[in-house]
Amino acid sequence: METIKRATLITVLCFSMTVLTQAQLKKRAGANTKTGSAICDVGAGDIESYSETMQRKATAETAVLTVDQILQNYISALGGKRAIERVSSRVSKGIYALPESFSCTEFEILQKRPNKYVFIATSPCMPGLSVLSHGFNGELHWQDILFQTGPTIIDEIKAPGMLESQIAQQYFEFMFPSEIRLKEIFPDLRVIEKAAVRMCIANVLESSTTDRKWYFDTKTGLLVAKSFSDPRGGKLDVHYLDYRFVDGINVPFIQRVFDGTNTREVFKLTGVRHNVRIDDRRFDPPAKHDDFKLELPNAITPLQDLKRPSRQP
Repeated sequence: METIKRATLITVLCFSMTVLTQAQLKKRAGANTKTGSAICDVGAGDIESYSETMQRKATAETAVLTVDQILQNYISALGGKRAIERVSSRVSKGIYALPESFSCTEFEILQKRPNKYVFIATSPCMPGLSVLSHGFNGELHWQDILFQTGPTIIDEIKAPGMLESQIAQQYFEFMFPSEIRLKEIFPDLRVIEKAAVRMCIANVLESSTTDRKWYFDTKTGLLVAKSFSDPRGGKLDVHYLDYRFVDGINVPFIQRVFDGTNTREVFKLTGVRHNVRIDDRRFDPPAKHDDFKLELPNAITPLQDLKRPSRQP
């Protein structure tokens, strides 16, 4: 159960709301006002692998900021606290790709204040057929896989012995929007040495107790990457690229997940909508969807239920 719980969280950790208003992006240098892309939306590679030259450049060209200053620049880049709070929900659709296996599938993500989230992967062969889904309804973290007996409850937030702060950190990515609560949820944030992320220099914040890092472009204030421990071992880096304006808010339409220098996963959005009315039942485990029954076309049955034909004499 613990392995399923950790593996499922990887997809969620790869999605975090990142926004920037058009007026503020034009005001800051190094941005494309047409697409909203930051200048460091070029290239790829391990965040931690950068040359001494880039280190000297980072030290010489940018001042050392405090945690509060970095987060204030970030909130300003997001459009300000009021602009963020006006967004009550988000619906995102896109393509999820696994480069190593040359496979991809479509997905949809629903997010709603204050902490509701669901990810639904659908089959490209049978549009609308969910092959994998997982979500959080404010109390239950669940996962459901096609042709299994039913949804699996991964965790409950009312687990005995868990402090409120531990619960908030564990489910930080489910909060919507989560950015304005970064320091509140991770009070141990500290500034560490700057890093080169692709073509830009980034201020870096670290939460030592949770082994997470956030990388903010020193010129735009945008979150350009984050890193965290892989539940399966090692470290994962998530890069944010291809910012585009949606309803006056700037959203990264591409997120790449790196395992070292190798691209493990790519999430590419094809559409985003804000302030959409979403029924709370959409965030419950499928077993609770009494009026959302799955009807498979052509009487498809699970493979394990198929009987082998008997041999003819």
